[in-house]
Amino acid sequence: MTNGGVRCFTCGMVGDWKHEMQAGHFQSRAKYSVRWSETNVKPQCVRCNISNGGQQYTFGIRLDQTHGEGTAQRLVQEGMVLKKWTTQEIVDIADRYRQKFNSL
Repeated sequence: MTNGGVRCFTCGMVGDWKHEMQAGHFQSRAKYSVRWSETNVKPQCVRCNISNGGQQYTFGIRLDQTHGEGTAQRLVQEGMVLKKWTTQEIVDIADRYRQKFNSL
């Protein structure tokens, strides 16, 4: 989307990414192995992400439509893997997203 607008991954509402959208996670942020996966994290409006509990079922269907059949199941399985990130890995992830943000 352009002009600061992005589409909610689950309901399709278009809103300003700074004020109306959040980082919605298909698998909970507590599942560190997929916490920062770009497949697991998509823009969601506040209503879908907070008020409607993340819309996990719809989120999973959309993941399969967008990234191929079985994507949601793969993320569920990857989410069960225990992962302890090193400090350097987290710094690298933060740097990568900082660069992406700055290029907007």
